[in-house]
Amino acid sequence: MSADHLALAALGTFVGWLNEFRDEDVIHAELLGVLRTMTTRGSRATQATLAALEESGLPLFEMPIPKRVAVEDNVADGVLAVENPGPVGDAYRTLAADVLAKLGVGVRA
Repeated sequence: MSADHLALAALGTFVGWLNEFRDEDVIHAELLGVLRTMTTRGSRATQATLAALEESGLPLFEMPIPKRVAVEDNVADGVLAVENPGPVGDAYRTLAADVLAKLGVGVRA
């Protein structure tokens, strides 16, 4: 079984757990969206994961976080990916704006 299939199974388990706690009136927070990470544009695994998530009806953040070796290097060096120019930094900045928009906060220039 691929890592993508395991990740989808884990997401299903999490959503089931989340719904159980909602039914028990323990959790009230809104699920803003599922963030796809470590994606590789054009890969079958990324396409299959996206298709499964779209069919799930769960809210999705539009911009995935691409898989890049540089991100692993940044973590090792204590650098935030959002601080760097390029696709990964752009994706994290887009995510921040999306979260703020979903919360109705807006982004300051």
